[in-house]
Amino acid sequence: MVHINTTTFSFPMVSGLHCADGVVYPLKMSGDAGASGASRSLHDFPEARASVQLMPSFEAPTADGRHVLIGGGGCWEGEGFLALVDATTREAQWVLYVQDSEEFVAASEISGAFSAVSECYPYRFEWRVHGGDLPLVEYSRAIAA
Repeated sequence: MVHINTTTFSFPMVSGLHCADGVVYPLKMSGDAGASGASRSLHDFPEARASVQLMPSFEAPTADGRHVLIGGGGCWEGEGFLALVDATTREAQWVLYVQDSEEFVAASEISGAFSAVSECYPYRFEWRVHGGDLPLVEYSRAIAA
């Protein structure tokens, strides 16, 4: 069973990188590719009042062992998420939530960035999350193998 302590971390149904401090970097999606935009407050999204229900399906440790990447889907068919979680406290540092990504099925850390895959036939999305003061999320869509 995968466990994430989310007692102090909740967010509305807005596709983007959601940080524990309430800042969100919404996704700018354009066809087969996209990236995250400038930071905004959650209060900027009054139309997204419903809370997200996450259904984790896997976890993978980061290179330093201090965090784990947890991913899966949601209660609505088509949505997916990836979270960076403290390995000890199980508190989420950030959650990448996407309304129409399909379920995230794998993730790893490569050269200080986090790579992930979400898919449901016939599509496969490849994601990359770069950390730092201004996080960047990039994705591209490919035909599933």
